[in-house]
Amino acid sequence: MSLQLATLPNSSIQHLDRLPDCPAIYFAIDERGRVLYIGQAKNLANRWRGKGHHRIEQLRRIHRRHPVTLAWLDCTDCCDAPPKRLHQRLKELEDQYIEEFQPLLNGTEVPAAKVIPAETVLQQSLEKIAKYVVAFGLVETPETEPPTVILKYSGYGRQKVYLRRIIQGINRQPSTFRWTEFVRSKFSPWWRAKCNGVDLQLGPWFETKYDPAPVTEAVSHNKNLHPLAGTMIPTLSPKVLEHLLQSDPNLAKNYPGLKPYCADPISLIWQDFATKR
Repeated sequence: MSLQLATLPNSSIQHLDRLPDCPAIYFAIDERGRVLYIGQAKNLANRWRGKGHHRIEQLRRIHRRHPVTLAWLDCTDCCDAPPKRLHQRLKELEDQYIEEFQPLLNGTEVPAAKVIPAETVLQQSLEKIAKYVVAFGLVETPETEPPTVILKYSGYGRQKVYLRRIIQGINRQPSTFRWTEFVRSKFSPWWRAKCNGVDLQLGPWFETKYDPAPVTEAVSHNKNLHPLAGTMIPTLSPKVLEHLLQSDPNLAKNYPGLKPYCADPISLIWQDFATKR
């Protein structure tokens, strides 16, 4: 079950002297409940005392436009563990919640003159790769896991070369958003990313003369356009996806529950957020 941040004890970033002396996972949150930063502390009060925290000035600048609150998950129950185990447990929880909430600032430089929200960088990358990719569909997993958008590019030709160049440039942006090449291959690389609670997977599709050439047809004719993170991209029609699932057992095996892509699953939550700091 997802952690409900609204139920946690909290304090304004202006009143950090009220923080308790306890081990904790802390969450810097703005007035709309958007998570700015997540960290861990063996002693929460000491971590934020004075100007000790490396993000304090950055968060105070944000606070002028978007009031910031610090919420915390009390981990006192972990105190009985040996110090090494306590540190390990806090690190595990920190990593878990960073993965779940994808905070704006984690993984960016300190100080950063500019921080770009993940959804904005995703939009930029989709605008550049839309000419090479097609959304095959959406895999909806159990409630404990995020949905996954399945994107495909033609495994033939130089599309993979163009995609790699685009993705390398996108990954240099000052943002938490990253395309990760999880299958490294000169001929058929695979990438994945995550944005606002939705997973994305981008991989090759090798068409044959017996296929309806879904990638080539959809890309070359801008067929069946639908928004992804607000950016229009080609998608497979339900009829073509049904044909592929029936003709290619591996597609159904690799993506159980694959459904036609019809509606944008990514909520845009940072649209009014000032990114220059």
